[in-house]
Amino acid sequence: MTMPKSLLITAAVAWSGLSRRTIYYYIKSGRLTTIRTPCGSHRVLSESLRDLMKHYVRYGRVRSTHP
Repeated sequence: MTMPKSLLITAAVAWSGLSRRTIYYYIKSGRLTTIRTPCGSHRVLSESLRDLMKHYVRYGRVRSTHP
């Protein structure tokens, strides 16, 4: 199954295995990039989530600074 270009928060939680709270933390800290829909909800950009998950695989966690 291919990942769409952007995901609802609930879909990002399902794809990543992270908690909803953690997803919002990474959005607030700038580690995840979102777009806002016309109705006002956030969608996580898939590329941003993929990059974040690469850090999980590589380091076992997300580093506090971007490489």
